[in-house]
Amino acid sequence: QRVKHRDELIARLTQVLKTKTTKQWEAVFATKGATFAYGAVNSVAQVFEDVQVQHLGLVQSMCSPHHGGAIQQLAHPVAYSSFAPVMD
Repeated sequence: QRVKHRDELIARLTQVLKTKTTKQWEAVFATKGATFAYGAVNSVAQVFEDVQVQHLGLVQSMCSPHHGGAIQQLAHPVAYSSFAPVMD
C-alpha cells in the first residue's frame, strides 16, 4: 500500500514534519518512546560543526594539491589499538 500511495504519503509526511524543528521532533519521539530509529540527517557543514564530532577530534586537515591546499575531512570514527591510519 505504501508504494501504491507513495506520492500522497510523502506529501502528508512533508506537511506534518514541517510543523516542528528537528530538535522538537527528536524530543517528541524520545518522550513518546518511539520504537523506531530516528535522528537528524545533517548537511556536510552540520557534520563538521557537530559537538560530538568536535569532541572526538574527528575533523582532520589534509593537504590536497587538487584543491589548492588543505581540506577538511572526517576521520574514521572507530580507532583500533594496533592500527594507526596514515594520511597521504
